[in-house]
Amino acid sequence: MKYHFRLHQSFEAAARRIATEQIRLAERQLSHTAAAAQARGVSVHEARKCLKRVRALLRLLQPSLRSSDFRRENVALRDIARELSGTRDLQVMIETLAKLKTGLTSDPPRMMPAPGLAEYIDHASLALTRRLADVHEDKAGSHGKILDHLRQARHRWRRIELSDQGFRAVASGLERTYAQGRAALSAIRLDSPDEDYHELRKHVQSHWRHMLLLQMAWPETLHARAVLARQVSQLLGDDHDLAVIAAMASDNPPAHGTAENRKQLIALCQTLQGDLRHKLQPLALRLYADEPARFRKRIRDYWSQAVRRSASEVDENEPRAARAPRPLRAFAPAHAQGHGSE
Repeated sequence: MKYHFRLHQSFEAAARRIATEQIRLAERQLSHTAAAAQARGVSVHEARKCLKRVRALLRLLQPSLRSSDFRRENVALRDIARELSGTRDLQVMIETLAKLKTGLTSDPPRMMPAPGLAEYIDHASLALTRRLADVHEDKAGSHGKILDHLRQARHRWRRIELSDQGFRAVASGLERTYAQGRAALSAIRLDSPDEDYHELRKHVQSHWRHMLLLQMAWPETLHARAVLARQVSQLLGDDHDLAVIAAMASDNPPAHGTAENRKQLIALCQTLQGDLRHKLQPLALRLYADEPARFRKRIRDYWSQAVRRSASEVDENEPRAARAPRPLRAFAPAHAQGHGSE
């Protein structure tokens, strides 16, 4: 299933195709959740990724959608994602603790070891594993309801309508979400609250998926942007995972271990967060280097030129006698032709 717009398919038709494909894929993933716990975790994770792709599509299209349609679909997808989030959040916490312990116990250790900290992490991980098993059991009967909600959403997307045609259908949404990410980046510092970094991550994830959706405008260039955005998103995701572990140790410490162990774990998470923030800063600045309006115009020009080039290639493959005369303005640069396609 191709998560991108096609050059010669309307954005409305493409939106319907992409959303219904992703929702159907989420349905298939969730239909496998009766398997072992580990397989259930993978299926839920894959289903959540499908929902994130659809929500990113929804944000891109928001200015071209009826406000009632946007609100309805956004709330529906958000609520479904929340139903699935509990098990995934616990699984991520367990995986993060495992990474921390590996860094403490490797030879040579990648992190400075502290007495008793590895054992403290073991007890925390065991407690979370037990909670995960309980949550799986509690949610065992809820997937049927979630599947019903997904089917309803898929049928609604088949009738979705956009108020704009051509690149105008996505232009405003692209500029707005890019501007939101750029503003979030400009507002944070190395010592900013964890919530500010998490907010930036949400915008970066949207931009990453928007570049995938529009990649046919210039596959090499926009794929490179998508790779960069994904890299920034992963660094921000690791930062968030460490923040969650630090909050757990602060607010709900495991029954085993000492107060000193808890302080050590929090300090370790904060140190690693600082390293991540130093690493992601230059990458994020590169990602959001353009002014929003300039960025929108550049992507619009890429799309317009790609559509023209694709049409030209189709013409070249037609029998010579069947070719229509090609006006010279088809070869003019975008700035000389006006921007009617937006």
